Formats: sequence, C-alpha cells, structure tokens
Amino acid sequence: MAALFDKGTDTIGLHLRNILDEGELEPSVTTEGSSVVQVEGKRQVRRKVRFYNLDAIISVGYQVNITSPTTLSLTTTTVPLTVTLQQGWNLIGNPTSETVTLPGGLTAYTYDGAGYVSTTTLSPGEGAWVNTDTAGDITLNAAAG
Repeated sequence: MAALFDKGTDTIGLHLRNILDEGELEPSVTTEGSSVVQVEGKRQVRRKVRFYNLDAIISVGYQVNITSPTTLSLTTTTVPLTVTLQQGWNLIGNPTSETVTLPGGLTAYTYDGAGYVSTTTLSPGEGAWVNTDTAGDITLNAAAG
C-alpha cells in the first residue's frame, strides 16, 4: 500500500490503525495474519505479516492526505472534465461545482459511512474508486436534470 499511495509505511500503518480504531472496518473481516519465512544471512527468519483485503486498501486511499497541490493533476475544474485512468483501480474526484456522470460501462465506488456503494455519478468534491481493464482518458459530463 505504501508504494500504491506513494507514502511511507508508517503513514499507511497510522491510517490503518485509525480506520480500525474508529470502527470503519472490522479487523476480523478485513485482515488476516500469516507467517513469512525469509533468509537473512545464513538464517531463516519467520516474521508475522498482516494482509489486508480490498476494503482496507480502499479505505486507506480515502484517508491518505495529499499535502501538496502540485501532486494533483487537474486539467480543468469545469465540466466536461477529462480524467486519465490507469489499468486497475483508480481514485478519481470531482473538483467541479456540478454533479457529473461516468461514461457508460464504468461504475464508481464511494464510502457512505456504513460501507462502499456503487454509483455512476459524483457530487461536487466527491471522490470515488473506479476499476478499469484498460488505461485511457474518460470524460465526465454534467448530470442530466
């Protein structure tokens, strides 16, 4: 997760503790302990490792703070809005003052306080996760009505 979000492991650990301490996720459902054996010098060392499911990864993505506006790549703050996606999971946001719709075939996942729900629209200032099989640009247009 540290590599995914370009943050230190201490930062990721802090967010995971906060997520679990605040009850956003249940540890018994979202984490699993395991042992990994690695060779250090001439010794085999067994270390305990905790694995997290996708819900935990998505939750960390929502909590990771971007400290510098230069790390954001916004092409515009008006609709239509072009967003470049990489293959796999992408965290996107709506920096405009209008509700926008995702192009056909794409579903976004937002956190509503109780869990993640699917949506095809993003409200102003809202962020969401989108999973895609191919990289490329999408256009977010103003929602009808």
